[in-house]
Amino acid sequence: MVKVTILYGYPSDPGAFEERYTRHVREFIDEAHIPGLVRFDASKAIPGPSAQPPFYRTADLWFESIASLQAARDLKKWQDGIKDLATFADGGFQAMVCSVDTKELTSTGS
Repeated sequence: MVKVTILYGYPSDPGAFEERYTRHVREFIDEAHIPGLVRFDASKAIPGPSAQPPFYRTADLWFESIASLQAARDLKKWQDGIKDLATFADGGFQAMVCSVDTKELTSTGS
């Protein structure tokens, strides 16, 4: 598995960001039907008692393989989605691609 993690900086207007982000996810993730995309996770940071997290939000796009990610990046819909991010993510965003190793953990129930 391969995932793209997008890290969003703090927006100047969180309410406006959330509204646009919801539309962005609907249009470019829910309705895009990106081949090879097998999972999408969106997270919003929770401030700790003494510190603000370094990022406002994260998004993880999971792909079957690096080849399926590369094919998705070539799609016009993908490129349009990146351009759209730049129109509302005024806190900036960064992305990284990761190879994922998973291990299922079991609880002992003690």
